[in-house]
Formats: sequence, C-alpha cells, structure tokens
Amino acid sequence: MYKTKYTIFLADDDDEDREFFEEVVEEINSKIIVTTFSNGDHLMENLNKSKKIPDCIFLDLNMPLMDGEECLSAIRNSSRLKKIPVIIYSTSIDISNAARLRDMGANLYLKKPNTFHGLKVAISNCLQHVKEYPNPNEDGSSFIVQL
Repeated sequence: MYKTKYTIFLADDDDEDREFFEEVVEEINSKIIVTTFSNGDHLMENLNKSKKIPDCIFLDLNMPLMDGEECLSAIRNSSRLKKIPVIIYSTSIDISNAARLRDMGANLYLKKPNTFHGLKVAISNCLQHVKEYPNPNEDGSSFIVQL
C-alpha cells in the first residue's frame, strides 16, 4: 500500500497524543515514518530547512508559538510545500472553523478519537483519502472524519 518510505509529520503539543499517534501508525504499517514536533514553529522550521518534504502532515490546531491554522496558511502559501496533504487533527470540531480551514486548503479535519482502535481506523481512512485525492477538496466528499 505504501512506498518503501512514506513519511508523516505530526505537529501536536501534547506528548501523550504524539506517542499514541506514533504507536497507531506503527501498527497500521511499519514502513511509515512519523516525525513529530511539539509546536508549529518547529514544524515550519524543519519544513523550510530540509530538502525532503513529508508525504502528509497532521496538524493540531491549538499549539504554542505557531498554531495549526498559521502553519496551514504558511504551507499553502509556499510554492515548495503547498501540495503536501494536510490533515487538521484536533480534539474538537467547530463547524464554522472547519469550513474556514477547508477553504484555506486543508485536505481533511480529523477529530481525535480517544481509543486506539478508533484512531487506527481514522488515520487509515485519512491516509487512504489523501492517497486517492492528494489535492484539497477535489473529490467533494465529507471533509470531517470522526468516529
């Protein structure tokens, strides 16, 4: 299903959420490499300095220094980064905020499930979706993923 090295970047300020995410992705497919960042500033610093870009980015909305919305805006405004699929990854969903993020170019909005199985199913669905539809909003399907 995945090329030899499929890379995901996750920016989330919660240590436990980052560890949980990594464990779930490892179980989905051990060939997926997850690199985590504790805030959006560190994520953007890496994206701007590194020659390699990830296959997909999961962004928590509420982070210190640079939040998920600011990161999304910076990614979509960069000619080098703008085609990376971005999935908003948050504990809650505000429909008007979700609509604005979709208009800004987010591919999906994932409400964080609180079970291992729920997160595994949700991340699998998200990865399948961005594999099939790498450009934001091109398929017209549901934008919000929640279990």
